[in-house]
Amino acid sequence: MLFCSLLLILLLLETKLGNTRVSKCPGVPFQVFSNPQTSFRENLGLFVEEKACLEKRKVRVIEIGVWRGDFAQEILDRYHLVIDEYVMIEPSEKLTGSVTPELKRRLEEFPIKFPSVKFKYINEISVEASPAFPDYYFDWIYIDALHTHAGVRDDIQHYWPKLQEGGLFSGHDFTSKLSNDPALTLAPWAGRRNGKDKSGFPGSYTAVILHSRSVAIPVYYTLEGRCGDQMLSLTDTGFVFRNNPSWFMFKSKKGQIVFETQKANFDYVKGVFSKI
Repeated sequence: MLFCSLLLILLLLETKLGNTRVSKCPGVPFQVFSNPQTSFRENLGLFVEEKACLEKRKVRVIEIGVWRGDFAQEILDRYHLVIDEYVMIEPSEKLTGSVTPELKRRLEEFPIKFPSVKFKYINEISVEASPAFPDYYFDWIYIDALHTHAGVRDDIQHYWPKLQEGGLFSGHDFTSKLSNDPALTLAPWAGRRNGKDKSGFPGSYTAVILHSRSVAIPVYYTLEGRCGDQMLSLTDTGFVFRNNPSWFMFKSKKGQIVFETQKANFDYVKGVFSKI
């Protein structure tokens, strides 16, 4: 009886400790990105937070196209404890002679506010800056630069090799107006402003889709508040959801899907979320 009691206690302790170990690196519930209330681009950082925990190291992040630094601010505020290096590519100073006042202020504030993070600001065209980094260098790449098809295509081609296997590859403005074009029928709706449909960024969308097909890895996108077919009747969607979803995918060996159980489909009623 004593032996059985001791064994039971040991099993309970082992279970408790095992649960504790598992809870240290909780997996990111994919429902976060199929739920319109939580499917926002800043939550993409949850994936690299988990990666940092599982690999017991800090991660390297690059944002290509920074503008005012709004997204960098959001990501650093939430995830700076797991970020080793944050690279910001923004060529506006090279192209126009200046950066936005917001970015100028943040470039001064970031090293003070986040002293544990190594910062690198690169005043260069993104494709011309890519040779500065070795292949498999980054854990998370976020593309938000030139939104033409050629611009996004070139950034993808130059920076995909810079991402580690298992890393997060992503970008902004994955949208199009409603279209019967077979290449755009699954594109997230860009929304409507003052009663007129926004055109969105169909070039960005098609460049991402073609890359997804070429590497045989699915691409997903954030909902940014989109939900239900009633949104199509809105005259100004900016009051209900953000107009520009972000796309994301995970680098893996060709044909290997990182999340085996993802079954979400394009459906206005359930939320405009799709595995393409």
